[in-house]
Amino acid sequence: MLSLLRRRRLDPFLAKVAGPTAFLVLVTFGLVLFSALWAARRSDDLALARQEAVVRRAIAIQRSELLREQASVAVWDEPVQRLVRPTAIDLQWASDNIGVWLGATYGHDAVYLLSADGTALYAMRDGARVTPDAYGKAGAELPRLIKALRDARAPTLSTLAMVDGKPAFVAASVFRPLTHAVAPLPVGREPILVSVVRVDGGFVRKLEQRSLLDAAHVASTAHTGRAQDSLPLTNDQGKNLGFIVWRPDLPGRSVLQALLPACMAAMSLFAIVIGIVLRDLRRKTSRLRASEAQAQHLAYHDVLTGLPNRALFQDRLEHALARARRGETKVALLYLDLDRFKAVNDRFGHAAGDLLIQAFARRVREVLREGDTLARFGGDEFAVIQEGVRGDDDIEALCARIRETVIAPFDIGGGQASVGVSIGVALAPDHAGERGELARKADIALYRSKACGRDRATVFAAEMDESVAFRAQIEADLRQALAQGEQLEVHYQPLYADAGRRLCGFEALVRWRHPARGMISPAVFVPIAEETGLIMPLGEWVLAQACAVAAARPDAVMSVNVSAVQLAAPDAVARLLAIIGASGADPRHIELELTETAFLEELDTIGAAIAGLRAAGVRVALDDFGTGYSSLTHLKTFTVDKIKIDGSFVQGLERSRDARAIVEALVRLGQAMNLRVTAEGVETLGQMQALADLGCAEMQGFLFSAAVPAARLPGPQDAARPKRLRAVS
Repeated sequence: MLSLLRRRRLDPFLAKVAGPTAFLVLVTFGLVLFSALWAARRSDDLALARQEAVVRRAIAIQRSELLREQASVAVWDEPVQRLVRPTAIDLQWASDNIGVWLGATYGHDAVYLLSADGTALYAMRDGARVTPDAYGKAGAELPRLIKALRDARAPTLSTLAMVDGKPAFVAASVFRPLTHAVAPLPVGREPILVSVVRVDGGFVRKLEQRSLLDAAHVASTAHTGRAQDSLPLTNDQGKNLGFIVWRPDLPGRSVLQALLPACMAAMSLFAIVIGIVLRDLRRKTSRLRASEAQAQHLAYHDVLTGLPNRALFQDRLEHALARARRGETKVALLYLDLDRFKAVNDRFGHAAGDLLIQAFARRVREVLREGDTLARFGGDEFAVIQEGVRGDDDIEALCARIRETVIAPFDIGGGQASVGVSIGVALAPDHAGERGELARKADIALYRSKACGRDRATVFAAEMDESVAFRAQIEADLRQALAQGEQLEVHYQPLYADAGRRLCGFEALVRWRHPARGMISPAVFVPIAEETGLIMPLGEWVLAQACAVAAARPDAVMSVNVSAVQLAAPDAVARLLAIIGASGADPRHIELELTETAFLEELDTIGAAIAGLRAAGVRVALDDFGTGYSSLTHLKTFTVDKIKIDGSFVQGLERSRDARAIVEALVRLGQAMNLRVTAEGVETLGQMQALADLGCAEMQGFLFSAAVPAARLPGPQDAARPKRLRAVS
């Protein structure tokens, strides 16, 4: 009974105090536990969402990075020249400068070079050159990508595809020239560069290193849950190629593990545990934000120099032009291109070229104002936005400062390199108010700077547009003339020795009889041919015509002009000797004439070509001697057989003592160096006699004969004094 009473006395306590208290404690503990569980779950979901976003962004960045990495070799003059003839490709060069280089520099797992028709010419896998049939073994996805590229008539294309049975990032780019010195190939006929980065290779490593994802790998099935998370790898057609799987970083779980023991041990530690958890979450979120900020920076800045890239530059230019349209200020757009940069790369290597680019960027940044923008577009191409332009003086002052930055040689890893800078300028709103048109005109001005000798600044003018259109039309007409084998002719001007008494040779001179423009001077179309790459087929055609005549005239030496562009080609000697050999002409009766300006660049290459030609018996003459930049230096450096005195000196022989003294000095110099000397442009008997008195044995000019077609050349029986001189005497 007592026990029952006691039990009843306790019931109200239990009902009124213990029960509610226990209930409140349980509810409080439950709310805390529920809140903890909910917070942990929510934190894990957010972390998973962020990590999935990072993976998606990394996939997108990898595709664009792959195209940008390809552009470092696909947008380049030299591969276009080398790969346009698949049978003459230097595969070792392709391996060193494209295949292995892309693998070593950017981690490309496989690189393939394809001809215009899709035939594999070269293959690199895992850093080593392999046989081209590796391309065919890689699977059917690569040919389908190339077909899509051709069908779209686009220069680049990237996607996800199955390669060697595994998902991979694949990019394809057509080879395009970097400068106007090489003509672009017709659309659909360009060689193609294909790069492969396996998802389970370099890309997974980047995810672990850059995005802090743990145990990232590729799987054929999806993984969901807290232990592993995954994202599908889908191509552009929506086909699933596999899954990126990783062990997710789950901060909520860590929070819960820290919180539960604290709740069970003492509610007083609850706040401390929450503080620790929040601090841990903040630290991890900061790392994720820092990673995103770094990716954002890389998307809009050049990796090598840290300068704004083309995308960021165009955005800033749009804002500057908007201010200019409101009449607040004028804006100058400057395009910068380093002169002789290719020679530095060829001589010292790409690493030295990168050091030069970085040093040049630092120097230019130092001479810009705070509001100006310097950007690098790639290679040796830079651009500047100059705001607050009050007049031409501001532009000229900035161009002068930029040009002064390259006067001092650059230290490039133990060596020194000297370069110049060509600048093209367009002003808004004076020349254009829209970004694309302003850029086009700045590019035209840059082209004019390079065409006028480089290392100078040129401001756009309206007549430059007309000049560009004229040059484009001349290029198109010349290309058509070469393709049809019509309109072009070779005339031959006789050379006489012994004061005009003996025929000793001919000089082959190209003529263009245009159906609409009439006779076009070589001074007009030959420079255009050199800039567009047409000089190669043009020069070889002239040489073939001249050698055919020389084969029928073994009594005379045939002189043919060659361009520095021809001699700078890697296979120049083999190509020229092949043409001479095919004609049946004796190489000892062929003389190739080279102007002094050809020695301004590519000195080592041209010097080697001259030595190879002379070793085969071909003679080499230095044309327009005395008008170049360093005549005596060239004679000392390069071995030639003849010097030709420019006609401008000959014209003044009868009226100028200075001209006579110059000609006499040139003749004596040639005799002292055991070189034959020919005087050009002889038009009068007085000039002929003066040259004979000075000891010049060989002459050519209108006094003896103009350049005539092969059918009108004097025969061996007319090898004595020409009829014109016989009539005079």
